[in-house]
Amino acid sequence: MTILNIANDGLPNVYDLMFKYIAKHGPIAEDKLYEKCAPKGICEQKQVRQGLNTWSQLGVFKKDHDKQWQLTNQDITCPKKTAITALMAKKHNINLWSNEFGVDFIRASAWLLAQDVVSTDLDVSSLQSLESQQFSKLVDGERVYLLRNDVRTNGFKSWARYLGLTTNAMGEQIDPTELIRMHLEDIFVDQESLDINVFYQRLLDLLPILDGGHYYLEVTQELHENTWPKPKASQSELSTSLSRALLRLFTEKTVHLPEITGDGHKYQLMYTTTNSAKRVSHITWMKK
Repeated sequence: MTILNIANDGLPNVYDLMFKYIAKHGPIAEDKLYEKCAPKGICEQKQVRQGLNTWSQLGVFKKDHDKQWQLTNQDITCPKKTAITALMAKKHNINLWSNEFGVDFIRASAWLLAQDVVSTDLDVSSLQSLESQQFSKLVDGERVYLLRNDVRTNGFKSWARYLGLTTNAMGEQIDPTELIRMHLEDIFVDQESLDINVFYQRLLDLLPILDGGHYYLEVTQELHENTWPKPKASQSELSTSLSRALLRLFTEKTVHLPEITGDGHKYQLMYTTTNSAKRVSHITWMKK
């Protein structure tokens, strides 16, 4: 199973439609779900079938004792947040180099979030070239790929855009701002301001594809360091992808990023891998 072969495993917009309909009207019989989400003669019903199969394996949807579809977790009604939580679950990523569940998406996400967001092009040929320069892992003598071909690359780009890892604001770019935004309430809980170390650790607990997270580390330890722009740990640099997200949230006045002199550890935000932005010791959520 994979989510990157969208012809076989479902499309983001179909998943989104099914999730919202089940959340509002479920439990719902399968034939009625097909009727509402993919009416015959208007669209292909196989996308609903494929989406149900994929996301039931990932634990988002389930059938009750009457064989009607419902959300596995009735308390979470955000389709994007539910999807990323399911994909990040440890039980679905025991072997990150397998072909199980959504590990292909996790591998590709961790890899791209480790790149210089300014210099990395997201067209298929550029990504294939970059992968060949940075990555050449073998498992049992077989080559493992991050983004194997245009089918998986285009599938990844569709899901990454939907889940908030990229943006099309000024051309397609790596930008996890929306991904982080949807988790701010879980990070801050009942607090308004956090030490940057506390914020960072809570963020990685939820999104371990970001730099310092265990999926990120498992992927990047396989990269060739002479071709990968690794953040300098000695200078407490954050990746340009995480830096971009925090700086965007700061510019939008969603968060405040003070540097309090002499107060605890500080992280260095980066515009590019060679151009620093600012140092941060605390982060405050400007909740409206």
